[in-house]
Amino acid sequence: GKGGKGGEKKDGGGGKKAVWAPLDPDSVRKNTELRERYAADPSSLTEEERTRAETLIARTERKRAKRHDSQEGRKLKNMHGKKEKATPGMSVLGTPLVVDGEKKASGAKKQ
Repeated sequence: GKGGKGGEKKDGGGGKKAVWAPLDPDSVRKNTELRERYAADPSSLTEEERTRAETLIARTERKRAKRHDSQEGRKLKNMHGKKEKATPGMSVLGTPLVVDGEKKASGAKKQ
């Protein structure tokens, strides 16, 4: 429905897909504290808290890895994505291609 947290959204297949709203500040604070307590001394947590903290930490690592992979992909795309067409008679650097003192069309082989 409209308004409120969470809800459901139809996907293209006719089924329903969960939609999650951002956490409220209190939940964010609690999750942060749980992570900090886990980092300081995991044995001080109850089994439920420890499981929750491990889940939060694993989720953060997955997101970090996904972000890193996405950034690496963009770097590669930017490096290799758009290629300029070579002009006949020009080298890749845009300077005249000269072989044995003669200008040659690019791709011409020396015989």
